[in-house]
Amino acid sequence: MKVLVFFIFFALVSSLQLPLEKTESEPDWRLIEFNETYRQWMPFDKVLELIEECGKGHKGGFMDVTEHPEEPPKIALPSFDYPTTFRFEDDFVRLNASVDKEQIKKTIETLSAFQNRYYTSSTGVAAANWILEKFQEHITSSGRTDASVEFFKHSWSQSSVIAKIRGTTNEVIILGAHEDSIVSSMRADSRAPGADDDASGTATVLEVFRVLVGDPTFKPLKTVEFHTYAAEEVGLLGSQDIAANYRSRNVIVPAMVQFDMTAFTNGRPAFVTDQVSSVLTKSLMGLATKYTTLSFTETTCGYGCSDHASWTKYNYPSAFPFETIFRNSNSRIHTSNDLISFLNMDQAREFAALGVGFALEYSK
Repeated sequence: MKVLVFFIFFALVSSLQLPLEKTESEPDWRLIEFNETYRQWMPFDKVLELIEECGKGHKGGFMDVTEHPEEPPKIALPSFDYPTTFRFEDDFVRLNASVDKEQIKKTIETLSAFQNRYYTSSTGVAAANWILEKFQEHITSSGRTDASVEFFKHSWSQSSVIAKIRGTTNEVIILGAHEDSIVSSMRADSRAPGADDDASGTATVLEVFRVLVGDPTFKPLKTVEFHTYAAEEVGLLGSQDIAANYRSRNVIVPAMVQFDMTAFTNGRPAFVTDQVSSVLTKSLMGLATKYTTLSFTETTCGYGCSDHASWTKYNYPSAFPFETIFRNSNSRIHTSNDLISFLNMDQAREFAALGVGFALEYSK
């Protein structure tokens, strides 16, 4: 989860007198987008400074569009019929009984034990390898031939991971999280456990996959994909690569749901209402009421605050259920104190239940 206060950004950028264009002698500069109409070239060390300076703001973010400066194609958003009543309650009750908070806890413990999961560090690569191996372990245990997992390679060292349970149509629904972590003054050897941000979301996605792939009666019509994105913390780099790739191939994605921070409790959880599909979000709020014990409210998070924004950018419907309203966000994220001891596994389990319900109801 990136956090950045917009007015602080303008103060800092003004003081830096940064140019609107970079030169050939400035290869490490990044094109940073702060809203749909404003971009700024910045040296990467200043991007890290901004994250450090603004990391306590819990409002807003940015997208690093250096690799994808093009405007996405302006196409009409297809009309998808999202459920307002839910048809698979019996299936949900059976599958939900298998959702295990201890499995979620073990995944968070493992991921947060890496020195960090930074997108250019050796431990960030090792974490992505572990995630892929865990998906593969669940596939092997299930004996299914309609499931698979693979890396999505990027121009940096950490790969994203994409697992699938294949359906029979050409449509895809996606559950996403991000696998990387960061702290202020980030170095390759910094301690960045990222238990909440976002080992919790990755653990949620892995648990949904474990439950669904392990049930031989789960046969989706739409392919269900499970993504863990590299390099979210530095500008949604991994998810932008993937969303751009899907758009270039005209992949039909009726719904993408992002799970970024699911286990910290401070008031009611909330659905983000900006830079998302309002229709999909409304439908998912009904799903959450039906299939979880959580009482969701609404919140805003500002521009580019997590990977759902990459899918919105490429004209795919996205939604973002979050662990609390943004002003109550976990103050320990982006520090070495983002630890599992401060998290609530009962809440994380309910987010996994939401993921199971989403896969059931929206893949048919």
